[in-house]
This record gives sequence, C-alpha cells and structure tokens, in this order.
Amino acid sequence: MPTLPKANTGWEWHPRTRVWWRELWKSPMAARLVTMDLQAIERLAFVVDHAHWCPGDARLEEQIQKLSMPFGLSPLDRRRLDWSIEEPKPAPKAQPQQPIEQGADPRSLLRVV
Repeated sequence: MPTLPKANTGWEWHPRTRVWWRELWKSPMAARLVTMDLQAIERLAFVVDHAHWCPGDARLEEQIQKLSMPFGLSPLDRRRLDWSIEEPKPAPKAQPQQPIEQGADPRSLLRVV
C-alpha cells in the first residue's frame, strides 16, 4: 500500500482521510490501479482531506466525484467502467445437530470436512 505523501509543515492529514486512504488500498479496486494512477489519487486525497475541514462545500464534493470517477470508487463509477466486484459466497448452511444418546461417545458426531 502506498503511503500518503508528507504533509506540508504545520499541516497534518485528517484522521478520516487516513482511514479513507487505507480503505482505498485494501479495496478490490486497488488491484486495478497502476503506478501512473498514484499522482491523481494523491490529488484526490488532498481534496478529500479538505472536504473534512469544510463539510457541505458543494465544490469540494463535486471535485471529489469528478476525481474519483476513473478509479471506480463508487458503484456507479464501477458500472461505467464495466467493473464488477466478486460477490461473497454464501456461508454453508449449518447442519442440525443430532442429540447424543445417553452414554454414547460425543466424539461419534465429529466428521472430517
């Protein structure tokens, strides 16, 4: 995972921006990103960071949307890019447990999976 660029003197990345950055690089979309995308994603991080300090600023929200489109960061963007995320497989249904007969060895219920 790339690290956030060093902040300017006297300025620190907002904690929510740090979380956003980590989640971005842990997401399935990260596998589709290449080195050349990093500078644009760093610019996006800068705008995301400023949006935390200026909540409700429509210009920042619009800029975030515009900058994130090429990276598939929203369901609509992924649809435009014709990207899909593999759906998680459903958990196997639990088998009902059989009651253990009085005096029976409880290990008799164990099965190799």
